[in-house]
Amino acid sequence: MAMGFTDQQLRILDILPRVSAALSIFGSSFISIKCSKTLRNVKWSTTVKLWFVGSWPAPASGWCTANAFLGLLTAVPQAMFNAAMCLYYLFTIRYKWSEVQMRRLQPLLLVFPIVWGLVSAILPLSA
Repeated sequence: MAMGFTDQQLRILDILPRVSAALSIFGSSFISIKCSKTLRNVKWSTTVKLWFVGSWPAPASGWCTANAFLGLLTAVPQAMFNAAMCLYYLFTIRYKWSEVQMRRLQPLLLVFPIVWGLVSAILPLSA
């Protein structure tokens, strides 16, 4: 028992984020059927992050460092992927960009958050 939680409560706290992530993947799949390829890629990047990370255990061992690494590796890009979706909507709705124009911007919207997340996760390990 840790911090006043029973084993059953800890198991529930471990499972709940994965259930909500599975529902998010289902919802994104349903919505993505009619979305453009650019938006679909950004949405999948976001939901896959939620599925894999969830709430991993972090006792006083190497798991703590691994959990922090994965947290930085995924949390930083999560915010940037959300911003990428906002940019997508801004350019397609407000500025009437075509799908061809958005495809030129897609590498930036997908690669930059991943690279930034890697850098922000690796730098603390070297300290």
